[in-house]
Amino acid sequence: MQCLADALNSRTTFGVWGGLTERERRALLRQYPHVEDWTTWLAGDDAAAAELRSPVAPRIITRLRQQQAGLRSC
Repeated sequence: MQCLADALNSRTTFGVWGGLTERERRALLRQYPHVEDWTTWLAGDDAAAAELRSPVAPRIITRLRQQQAGLRSC
């Protein structure tokens, strides 16, 4: 998780870090623009953070799209 947090905090644009591609990290950054410390967020209780901590491959882009669709339909 530390590699991912470092990549998100520094806005690293290339490569796979913490198991996420550039596209997946950009999606996280767009969905959570208020996050200032990604290490703390990744350790928190947000559903996306919990999925990233799980031992299975994350489907973060799918989850974020579903969240956005749910927000638009309200």
